[in-house]
Amino acid sequence: MAKAVTKKAPAKKKNAPKKSPAKKKAPKKVASAPLVALQASTVSEIKTLSVTPGREIEPEMVAWLDKRLEKNPIFQKALAEKDAREIYALANEACVGIREVGGNNRGPMVVLMQKTIGGAGREAWCMSGQQTCIAYAELKTGIKSPIYPSEHCQTVWRKTPKAQRVKLIPMRGALGIWGDIGKDTGHCCMIRSADQKRWLAVEMNTESGVDKNGDLNRDGGGCYLTERSTAATKKRKILGALKPF
Repeated sequence: MAKAVTKKAPAKKKNAPKKSPAKKKAPKKVASAPLVALQASTVSEIKTLSVTPGREIEPEMVAWLDKRLEKNPIFQKALAEKDAREIYALANEACVGIREVGGNNRGPMVVLMQKTIGGAGREAWCMSGQQTCIAYAELKTGIKSPIYPSEHCQTVWRKTPKAQRVKLIPMRGALGIWGDIGKDTGHCCMIRSADQKRWLAVEMNTESGVDKNGDLNRDGGGCYLTERSTAATKKRKILGALKPF
């Protein structure tokens, strides 16, 4: 009779000591540089002066506008909502009252504006004033304007993307541009309100009224609130209006 074979139970494996999971290295934190000095109120706090290459606002100009606007609740609301177009409009209105000092296209505030687009060489400053207010709005919101950076009105009209052109009646905060008939010169403004017959505006390098021929002065002595007819004159006609943001 054959002997029964007893199977040996397999030896129990000793539990290997549990290895503690390797600690994952925490990813290195990379400090993100601020786009702009959004709340800068003094020259020393301003870190970045340009959102768009070629359009660089002077620190003194930023501090001056900050001081003029800091207690304005509409500005504070626009700042909180990053409403660049309204900030551009308010910056224009804050400039009303600026005057040339010491001669044509001269004066401390005029020079600050002229420097926004290149240097200051006693050039006409209607468009450099508008570019300054655009640069201020860019700086405060970090939103880049598609307006072409130039102090030459007709160049701005031609080189700004056509998508920015207003098709009907411009609203508050549009950049209005005139062209001199038969010439490559022009003039500009920030439109506060408009209808088919007139623009209520802020203009730089002008006078508040018109000359004996009904033409606006595109080489005046300051920044004014103005009312302009949309009708063409013998010298000048409206090219159109641009949406700055």
